[in-house]
Formats: sequence, structure tokens, C-alpha cells
Amino acid sequence: MRNVSKIIFSLFLWGSTSIASALGNTLFTITPSVTNLNLSSNANSSVMYTVTNNATVSTIPSVTSGYHSAGHNLTIDSNTCNSALSPNASCTFRVLISGSAQPTSFKITPRVCGFNGFMCSFSSSTVTVTVNRPALGLPTRAYEEVINN
Repeated sequence: MRNVSKIIFSLFLWGSTSIASALGNTLFTITPSVTNLNLSSNANSSVMYTVTNNATVSTIPSVTSGYHSAGHNLTIDSNTCNSALSPNASCTFRVLISGSAQPTSFKITPRVCGFNGFMCSFSSSTVTVTVNRPALGLPTRAYEEVINN
């Protein structure tokens, strides 16, 4: 007969402070301002993300914008997530996107980690960016006016 033991793993930090999240294993909830973004190849845009701490203790979020993203020229701006975030508190960061030298379509999936990168969360909503290029022979100004209207 085989003996089977049940192993329970708990993480305790700083002398008996346990980490638990309200929403299962998700340390942070990450919500984008949009899920689809149309962008001309010579324009710039941005997506604002709201990050909520689901843990029962404070943690400092660490944001990576290009994680699992197929696009280029992604920059984090207006980041208020660079200090300790108490339980249920929120912070925001903006991902700046340049349409220049991008593929026709790509996705943005930022990653936010806490506890020195030990626990990471991803947005449940992926942002899809579609880059529109002007037709051959169409003057740039006419193309910009069509895209903007």
C-alpha cells in the first residue's frame, strides 16, 4: 500500500506576513482603456492601463510593456505604479505606441510583477493595434485627413 501525503505550500514574508489574493492567483488586475486601436503608420497613440492590487499586503508593481508583444516602439509613460501599492489600491501607466516601422497588426500584453518579480499578472484583455498604411501614390496629407476623420 502506498502512503500519500498532502503538501501545503504557503509563502511567508517578513516574519508571518502571508500573501493572498482576492481573485484566485491574480496578484494584480490590469485593465486597458481600449482593446482595439487603429493607428496610421505615421502617427502616435497610447493606451492607459489601470492596475489594482488584489493582495492582502502592500507591494511595489514592476511594469514590463513589451512582454509577449509583437510590436516595436513601445514606451512606458506616466507611470504612477513605481511606489508601494496598498491592498485594493490602484495605479496607472500609459504605453506609448508609434505607428512607424510596425507590423500591420500586433498585440500589446503588458506584465506587472510584485514581490521582486516573484508573482506576475497579465491583462485579461489584450490590446490589438492595427496599423493602416496609405495606398500607393496617395499624398501623405490626404491620407492623414482620411484616417483622422
